Amino acid sequence: MGFKDKVAKTGKRSWVWGCGVVALLVVGGLAAAAVLSYVDYPVVALRSGKVVQEYRATGMPWVAEDVFPDVPAEDNASPEFLAMASSGKPWMSDETRRIQIAMSKYDYATAKKELAGIEDQLAEFEAASRVKTLYFEKDWDMNSHVRIPEFAVFKSAVRTLGYRAEVRASDGDLEGALSDLRTGWRLGHLIGNQPTNIGLLVGIACEAIIFRASLDVAGVRQNDEAWIARVRKEIDGWDQKFEATIPRSGDIYMRIALARNLTSRYAFITSGDDWGDSDSREDGDLVRNGIGAGAVRQAYLTRFLESSIGVKRIADAYPGKPYRAGLEIDQFLKKEFYGMNLSDPYIELTQSNYAQLGAAIEKSWVMPELNSAILRAGEVRAKTGSWPTTWEELGVEPVIDPLTEMPAVISIRKNQFVISLKKPSDEVLSNQNLDFLFPTTRRAPIEK
Repeated sequence: MGFKDKVAKTGKRSWVWGCGVVALLVVGGLAAAAVLSYVDYPVVALRSGKVVQEYRATGMPWVAEDVFPDVPAEDNASPEFLAMASSGKPWMSDETRRIQIAMSKYDYATAKKELAGIEDQLAEFEAASRVKTLYFEKDWDMNSHVRIPEFAVFKSAVRTLGYRAEVRASDGDLEGALSDLRTGWRLGHLIGNQPTNIGLLVGIACEAIIFRASLDVAGVRQNDEAWIARVRKEIDGWDQKFEATIPRSGDIYMRIALARNLTSRYAFITSGDDWGDSDSREDGDLVRNGIGAGAVRQAYLTRFLESSIGVKRIADAYPGKPYRAGLEIDQFLKKEFYGMNLSDPYIELTQSNYAQLGAAIEKSWVMPELNSAILRAGEVRAKTGSWPTTWEELGVEPVIDPLTEMPAVISIRKNQFVISLKKPSDEVLSNQNLDFLFPTTRRAPIEK
């Protein structure tokens, strides 16, 4: 055998041996991971008792009754209203669609006709807006399968109230328009105080709808200084802000309920319908207290409790700064859940983008000031014929963006007054709309 043949044979043999070693390492790694995944559960479960005590000392919810304080019936909306809003049926979908189409064309006459047909339904929301506390009873032990259809209903109703406010303003009924704005604003804050992150975001969205509607109401008489001033006075009287609490108690508890009711690594107990790979069980089968039986449940619960303790510790370190807290929480959860924690295959169900949530809260805090400043600019223009171009000309203190701690910038674009917030350097908010305009659309104003 020649030298070249020996080299070729040796190279082939080395390649075969190399492939064998790699294959052995891969198989061994998978086997080790499989073993560790089962060893990990009982090891984590051993510390469950201590972790439960530490968690309960924080005051966070441990059973479903802890999610929301008891609400006396007289302080809540009527049972009929609560049943209607949470039925899961679209609210006046045909009527609201026709109203929306009419408003998109500024066809106030058609919109007014359609609105007249749902006056009784809007009156129900007006009555509900006056309650002390709005709460929809939920079976929070259903964890990720809790259904919350009322949020879509409220958002649709608030948008419709905003439309009616503009229609009333076009008829010269300013007090009626302001009443609708007030109702929508109250509804937004009631729904925003629900114990879930999504409830908070829907509440913030409802408030934004109403603030936009207030500019529409002012805009129908852009040359009437007294009209615009009355709208601004109304807005300035709204001083309630959304709480900075993240995450909300319902979201925390649903994580616990999810862990308690795991039936295996890849399934958890539900009741009623069969969702995906979860088991269909009777309500009585749900584990509603304690740490549950078996190492799998106990390990999951321990992990969730530990992460919840960590999240609360971070949130408490940044009082009044939900955006900063959210950034830190997101980093914590990413590190917590994507390290070598082998008992967390369902962890994606328990996370939120808390930085985005915190940013939405802080942005909502500054919205009343922004709206007031924009309306003030409308007053100046109605009086002088020209838009103010500086905060000094506007006659109010600059609005400070809580995220960047920088003042908003005033500009004029095609006869629209614009207040812009500088985008933060963090990529979390790269898609945020940070421009606020008045008039909201370029259209001929209704003269005095």
